[in-house]
Amino acid sequence: QRVRDMLQPGTAAVFVIAEKTTSDKVTEALSKYHGTLLKTSLPHDAERQLQEALTGSSVPVGASSS
Repeated sequence: QRVRDMLQPGTAAVFVIAEKTTSDKVTEALSKYHGTLLKTSLPHDAERQLQEALTGSSVPVGASSS
């Protein structure tokens, strides 16, 4: 429901499952898309780095940025 509510016309949702890679490579690959991180199993430091790369802020995963 949350993803559906967030999507607007012309936008997309991307679900990523990454195995056998490092979090810095995942962050580098996804940072150009400027998205919202909803859920992750990354360690807290890696989660924070990915969130910052996607949005430019360190809003905790699952928290509202508004």
